[in-house]
Amino acid sequence: MSDVSYATSIDIGATKVLCALVSAKGEIIFTKREPTARKDARSLVSQVASLIRNVDSLSGIDEYRIKGVGIAVPGIVDSSNGFVVWAPNLVGWRDLPLRKLLRKDFGIKKPIFVDDDRVASVLGEQWLGAARGSRNVVYIIIGTGIGAGILIDGKPYKGNMVAGAIGWMLLGEEFMYQTYDKGCLESLASGPNIALRTIEALRKGAETNMLAMVNGKADRITSEIVFEAARKGDKLALDIVKKTARCLGIAVSNILSILGPDVVVLGGGVGEASDLILDDIKHIVNSYTQPYTAKTVKIVPSALGGNASALGAAKLVFNDLKTIF
Repeated sequence: MSDVSYATSIDIGATKVLCALVSAKGEIIFTKREPTARKDARSLVSQVASLIRNVDSLSGIDEYRIKGVGIAVPGIVDSSNGFVVWAPNLVGWRDLPLRKLLRKDFGIKKPIFVDDDRVASVLGEQWLGAARGSRNVVYIIIGTGIGAGILIDGKPYKGNMVAGAIGWMLLGEEFMYQTYDKGCLESLASGPNIALRTIEALRKGAETNMLAMVNGKADRITSEIVFEAARKGDKLALDIVKKTARCLGIAVSNILSILGPDVVVLGGGVGEASDLILDDIKHIVNSYTQPYTAKTVKIVPSALGGNASALGAAKLVFNDLKTIF
């Protein structure tokens, strides 16, 4: 075991930061989570630096075996220089030289690799998860927002740094003159908008058992509540889930016809409800996708769940080391 290399990975989210020490075999050795610092940009950079030092120290692994730091950011990242162009859910993270700050201001000396969480997630699933070994993969994150990590011929595809922003996808001409809040995929299938559509239906008089689940307070309904109610047979919840799956199915069908991947992985909080949405998505894909692609593609739920991005961030380090797995 003395020759095993390790990487420190950081998965930054709007509400929490996860730091993990990961072996080159994909084993998570040690983790630490903290609520995301919200004061200003520098406070979060300082938090990231402290987590790196703490996890490296507390893990008990010899320092020389920890080969670098991989960081996944929820936003637009120039991975060539570790520069965060924009992370809208992180306070002040616009035009932020993250790698430079960590090195020069906070003394992190090891190699630092920064990329967006979509790329990290798809790398994680390809390395250890549902897309293991596949070279053409789309990982769709369906949570607070909707985005996709894309691998083409085994390499992340970022286009002009924002490839995979599928939450902006329009699903029909009737949406073209509506605002972003009402006309795109994210407005129809993300977690918060599933809850919002449910609440709007209740205000129009729809009947449901979901109110009893939240003590009569409709504004406490979340997508998780909707999924739980759907599993219990609630008619409104089932209708909302059906429409959500239809929107996702159309989007997945379009993506497949354009990119022709081997595997599509569904992740994020909504993606984890695959028992409710996957069959409908597959039905639309089989009916409307380019026929050869429809027959050959695998559409599967994430195997790594909330660890996909953290594991993928570690893989950024190991890929640079050209480690053979």
